[in-house]
Amino acid sequence: MVWNIAARIYAPLAVGFATGIVLASQYGSTVGFVLGLFTTAAGFLWGFRPLGTALLTTIPIIIVVVWLYGLIAAMGYGLNMVTVAIATLSLGVGIDYVIHVVERFREERFKGLPILASIAAVGGASGLALFGSAASDVLGFLIISQSRMGFFSLFGTFSAAMIFFSLIASLILACGLIGVLNYRKVLGEHREDREMSA
Repeated sequence: MVWNIAARIYAPLAVGFATGIVLASQYGSTVGFVLGLFTTAAGFLWGFRPLGTALLTTIPIIIVVVWLYGLIAAMGYGLNMVTVAIATLSLGVGIDYVIHVVERFREERFKGLPILASIAAVGGASGLALFGSAASDVLGFLIISQSRMGFFSLFGTFSAAMIFFSLIASLILACGLIGVLNYRKVLGEHREDREMSA
């Protein structure tokens, strides 16, 4: 209990102090003080729970970017204007899919469903909607990839791959991360179900 309170006080102060020092060395003491104070206040108000949700939604998209750059390298292309733009777009497009999955899970949990039932609900209606959206986007980008202009052809190919990878990341990786992060609760719910049925 004491460590939890100390962490909630110390962490925002440390981040705010570090931010203030770095910005003061770059932009002057007034700017560093004001932004350090703002960072400290935001840390106290924000807390720790939203950060966990932010990491849960960000990790699958970082993996999508790694997959995308792996595909780019496997196809023999280097970094150019198109490949860098596609990786940047994958952050914006893919994060929407993952946020949709996480929020649907939270809605189902708020209704009182067990964790595994909530994950199954995400894969049901939301998964079907995400699949339909991704399928139409992938087909559209694959049509663009048939262009004779190399720039558009490359853009269409890698955009289609990016949408497909984002779908996989949202429906498989994000749901898997939710299950892993709630593993103990899942075991507890399973024990309760066994005790009730016995």
